[in-house]
Amino acid sequence: MNSTDEGADGTKPDHRIRETGGLVGGMNVRMTKFRLTVIIVITVMAVVFGHWLYRDSPWSHGGRRLFGQGDGTTGGQSDSTNSRHGRYRDCPAESPALLALKERWKAIAPSLRTGIITQEHRQLAHDSIETLLCGSETLELIKFMENHELVSGVSLLNNAVSELLRSPRAAEARTSLIVALKEGDVVQTNDNPLEQWCYEAGRGCPDDELKQFCAEIENPSFVLSALLGRNLAMADTDARKAVSSTLTLLAEKGNRCGMDGQSLCDQIAKLPSDSDFQEIERLFPVESEEDRTAYSPIWSGYGILFTRWAREDPAAAANYVMANSERVGAEKITVIAATVARGDPLAALDWVQNFPDGAYFDQAAFGVIAYIKDAHLKEALELAALISDPKLREEAIKRTKIK
Repeated sequence: MNSTDEGADGTKPDHRIRETGGLVGGMNVRMTKFRLTVIIVITVMAVVFGHWLYRDSPWSHGGRRLFGQGDGTTGGQSDSTNSRHGRYRDCPAESPALLALKERWKAIAPSLRTGIITQEHRQLAHDSIETLLCGSETLELIKFMENHELVSGVSLLNNAVSELLRSPRAAEARTSLIVALKEGDVVQTNDNPLEQWCYEAGRGCPDDELKQFCAEIENPSFVLSALLGRNLAMADTDARKAVSSTLTLLAEKGNRCGMDGQSLCDQIAKLPSDSDFQEIERLFPVESEEDRTAYSPIWSGYGILFTRWAREDPAAAANYVMANSERVGAEKITVIAATVARGDPLAALDWVQNFPDGAYFDQAAFGVIAYIKDAHLKEALELAALISDPKLREEAIKRTKIK
């Protein structure tokens, strides 16, 4: 027998290869079926576990199967409590109105991103707020627009909210806002507008309805915003009373930054020209240097008061500062001088010469230099050289440098 033709078992080599190949092929088929079965089982388990993790696990703030149905019978918190704190909420499907508005905003997104605001953009913002009011779906729309980088559109929406809250539908809008305030921690936007909306709501809320509105708001920060908004509306008819009320509110509820300062400044800007500015100045709690200089709404408003006073009678404002420098601070001369210089730079240059040498002249010169340096650089440098305080003189010279 030729060894090249037959194997030791009498089978030809190519037959043995084919038989062996058939055996391996059978095993591969069985292994493939087994692997597919394992993959399917793992996939099903992953889906089931994922659903539990998302909906019911304690880590996702659900845990209803583990800790009861949330009715308090097995130690779980009630659904209303969870919703109020933003820990658990079954998110409802978006309404057809919201979906339609999203599509409309998507359609005009390219033109909105150019930065040129058209009547079409304003109309869509108006339609959106007229439809959604100030509810949680408006926050959903704002979040959607932030995700699509429609910053101008968000500003238009907030403007439309301001208009709505001072329109014939204001009461209806305030009702929707109260609901949004209780759900607002669920929909997080980059720049949460709820405080601004409360401010605008206060501006449009009648006095006899304001107390009830504030009681339903509950959140102290939002209540303060609503009251400040109401004071701004009051300033249209009695600015002094509005300023006095706002200063009292800030003293009682906290002298915070941001909108509180803007409200106070806006109220002061509405003071009539014949106001008793000395009387209004004495309303400010500025008994210490820290009160006058620490950044706060009161600090901002205090500076604006002297700006407003200087527009009417800069000499009277300056004389008051010099007569009450321990309370007011000599630095308020800078504010007055800057106001004069904004009106007439050359007249301000002559006006500064009326101050006596020392701190008052230094502050007046410092306030004027920033407004005369561009057109009158030589005079600005000469004035800076006359400042006696070394640090103030150095800073004044820096102001004359061309950037």
